[in-house]
Amino acid sequence: MQPLEVFRAYADTNRTWVWIIAAAMILSIGWCDWRYLPNISIGFLYIIPILLVSGTIGSFPMVVLAAVCGVLREMFNPQNTQPGSAARILVGFGGFALSGLFVSELNQKRQMVTRHLAEREEQIKLRLDAERQIRVLIETSPLAILTVSQEGRILLANQSAQQLLGFEEDAQGADVRPFLPILERLLKSQGSSATERSSGGFRTTVESKGCRLMRRVPARRSRPSSGMPRKTCAIRKQPASIP
Repeated sequence: MQPLEVFRAYADTNRTWVWIIAAAMILSIGWCDWRYLPNISIGFLYIIPILLVSGTIGSFPMVVLAAVCGVLREMFNPQNTQPGSAARILVGFGGFALSGLFVSELNQKRQMVTRHLAEREEQIKLRLDAERQIRVLIETSPLAILTVSQEGRILLANQSAQQLLGFEEDAQGADVRPFLPILERLLKSQGSSATERSSGGFRTTVESKGCRLMRRVPARRSRPSSGMPRKTCAIRKQPASIP
């Protein structure tokens, strides 16, 4: 963390001490300007306490503080007896006020961005927790649940869905259309209306028949009761219908 960020974090939690330090700096600058420097002015140093407290006070207190510093700068100025005091006070006041308000606005923007990032991280965390809970619910559900992409590829399938379709391994990425032919027509019709295109999906209830994946059965020898060997071979079963 950079030193400026460290100070801003400290100022946000210890505003009273920051105000005390700024007041002590203003008094010290004014006292040194009056006591030890009668021929020169160091009133420009009032910008330091103004910037110090700019992130901890509002706009109106900042304007009042800038006006006070502008008056002190002119009071201990060696040229305060010459004409133009009002103009010099206004110039000092304007410089102090603009500097303080600019830094104050930057600090407010920083706080808004910090709050926004914190809220975004919280929302991301809540969304991940919700997705994790939904995934657990899907995986433990006795119902066959599938998540299918627009191309008909399986994105997510729980154990019940894999058993229903006949998959022995993970079904992710497999084409579901050979098993549920009606989905091919539904996927082609998706997005046909402006409402479906804007929502990015559709909801429907259908009743259809499908097929499940059948594995090859290896050939094996069996010995009949008469003792003569015979060979039986099953190559592939016909797909069974699923209501």
